Amino acid sequence: MTTAITTLGKYHLFKSGWTTRANRIKLYTDNGTLVDTKTVTFTYASNNLSLSASAVFDVGAGTNDVSYVSLIYNDGSSDVVLYNRSLGTLYDFPTAGTFTVNTWVFSISAPTSLFMDRQSLFTTGWEVIDALVFNKMDTPV
Repeated sequence: MTTAITTLGKYHLFKSGWTTRANRIKLYTDNGTLVDTKTVTFTYASNNLSLSASAVFDVGAGTNDVSYVSLIYNDGSSDVVLYNRSLGTLYDFPTAGTFTVNTWVFSISAPTSLFMDRQSLFTTGWEVIDALVFNKMDTPV
């Protein structure tokens, strides 16, 4: 699995932001077998979206090749994968144990926009701001 934002992840980021959408993290093996799921929250501060608290996954004995985590938006009926992150190494658990994600920070390296800012992108998305800007510009003077 490569580290990347998904197409639906981009859609939800720009439409609604991730602070209210990103609500679960799932841990997987290299072959896509789900290991565990944790409910999480994110907060925005200092131009970064950060995991509010560590996510501690329970891993069963004999679980091999733990390799990636997925950031998920669950709307109550289905999961939408927003982002996948490769762990960089495979982890094996000959005995039961835990795997902890202590921090997960998302940031944007870009010049400051005239109409939109990073906080709005992460917290509410830019769609609403974009619509307001265009409505204002389309209004006859």
